[in-house]
Amino acid sequence: MNKEESIKLLKESIADWNKYRKDNPNWIPDLRQVDLRQADLRRANLWRANLRQVDLSDANLRQANLITTNLSEGNLSGANLWRVNLRHVDFMEVDLSKANLVTTNLSGVDLRQADLWEADLWKADLRRVDLRQADLKFADLRGADLRGANLNDANLNDANLRQADLRQADLSKANLTGANLSGVNLMDTELDGAIFNEKYILSKEGQ
Repeated sequence: MNKEESIKLLKESIADWNKYRKDNPNWIPDLRQVDLRQADLRRANLWRANLRQVDLSDANLRQANLITTNLSEGNLSGANLWRVNLRHVDFMEVDLSKANLVTTNLSGVDLRQADLWEADLWKADLRRVDLRQADLKFADLRGADLRGANLNDANLNDANLRQADLRQADLSKANLTGANLSGVNLMDTELDGAIFNEKYILSKEGQ
């Protein structure tokens, strides 16, 4: 199936798309630079697909299969990724601003330099995620699991980190000005060069 045919199938029927993928397990869809703005892709099987530089802004990807998908440099601003398993996805330099990532599994994902401005990451699994130089300004990270995450030089200005677990995370040089750090667990967290707002009090549980 060529690129034009695959785009048409994906847009017309997710059921037929998933059936074709099931019948052709070795086929890897090439959807680079495709315009899928506001597309309804709920439960779509996008496993291993090449979605580099794709426009998925405001798309509904709820319960889609995106494991090992290449989404680098893509636009997922405002996309619904609720409860999607995003393990091993390439998100480098992706735009996830205002995206719905509530309770999403992002463990071990590369999110270096990603735009997560105002993203909803409530109770998301962010263990060991690479968030170096990521923009998390105004992001909702309440109750998020950030154990072992690399947040070196990340922008967490005005982010809500209430009850987040940051044990063994690297927050060196991170900007936490105005961040809500109430109840945050910072045991064994690297804070060298991190910038804080004095009005917030850190809670280092276990220390």
